Amino acid sequence: MNRFAVLACGFVAACNYDTGECYLRDGRGAGAGGGIVTPGSGGFGDVPPEPQGAEDPTPPECKIATQSPCYEKCQADYEAAATACTKIVDAAQKRSCDEGAYAAYKSCRGTCQQTANTDCDDKYQDCVDNGPTKCLKKSAGKTVCYRCWERCNAGDGPSAGCRDCKF
Repeated sequence: MNRFAVLACGFVAACNYDTGECYLRDGRGAGAGGGIVTPGSGGFGDVPPEPQGAEDPTPPECKIATQSPCYEKCQADYEAAATACTKIVDAAQKRSCDEGAYAAYKSCRGTCQQTANTDCDDKYQDCVDNGPTKCLKKSAGKTVCYRCWERCNAGDGPSAGCRDCKF
């Protein structure tokens, strides 16, 4: 009989066993907090009849991060090569063309990365050799020059402090 009482209670109420609170079902079949399909029941409030501000919604502004000119050239070359590959009818030749285009793209990006690292290394050395003394000051074991070098290698733009230190 005890199992039947617990089961019957489950059809009538929803309980939070952490706090010991129970809520009666609302008669439309939705339990505590309301159902997903039955808006307005529980505690979520009624769904607005139409989207708010729907008369002339403006599209969201897309902010696409630009890449360095080197990476942009790699992308343009890859897109041109991939477009040329689409004109090939034979599946095996098309696949070989696609793989070649992608390999050239990866190689180009690798070259860009090495160039960027070389540029960052040169800036680091210039910071150490010619930067103000505040750039050589250590904080948490790293100089400002080193922190700027890390930012540069990560592709981040120079902060105001890094610009003062020849980055």
